[in-house]
Amino acid sequence: MTKELYEKLNLRGKIKDIRISIPGATEKTYNKIVCKGNFSAVMKILKFIAKEKEKGNIESVTITMVISKYNYKEMAKMANIAKKLNISVSYTCYQPWEHTTLAKKYKEIAVFEPDNSLYKDFLRQLRKKELASYVCYFEPRINPQLILPLKEEKNFLCFIDKILKKK
Repeated sequence: MTKELYEKLNLRGKIKDIRISIPGATEKTYNKIVCKGNFSAVMKILKFIAKEKEKGNIESVTITMVISKYNYKEMAKMANIAKKLNISVSYTCYQPWEHTTLAKKYKEIAVFEPDNSLYKDFLRQLRKKELASYVCYFEPRINPQLILPLKEEKNFLCFIDKILKKK
C-alpha cells in the first residue's frame, strides 16, 4: 500500500480497520527479518495511515509485532512509535510454518516460552513502563496472566517480579 494507491483506489472513508505487520522498531531489525524490506517506506505509509485515522477516515490502526528472539528487545520502542502516532500495537507470538527452516529453530526463537534461555530477559522487557500503555495488547499465549488490566501498572509489574524471582 502506498499513499498514491490509497488515493487512486479512492479508499478514503471506506476502510474501517487496518492492521500492519511490522517485525522491528528499527531499520536494522526490520531489514534483518524482512528480506528486501524497506523500513523507511513502511514508516512513511504508517504515518500516512495514522493521519487518515486522525482525520476520521479510518477507525483504527494497529501494528502487529510478531515476537521472536530477533525483535523482543524492541517491544518498548514499538509501543513508543504507536503512542506517538496515536495507534495501537498488538504483540503476538512467533508461530512457524511447519515446512520452513525456522520451524526447526522454534524453541530457540520463541523467547516467550518459559523453557527458552531468553525467557527471563523477555520478562524484563515486558516490565518496561511503555508496555503498560493503553496502546499495547498482548496475545494471551504470551502468558494469560499478563492480560491483567495493564493500566493497573503496579499489579502488572508485581506479577512480572514474582515470575523473575522464581527463575
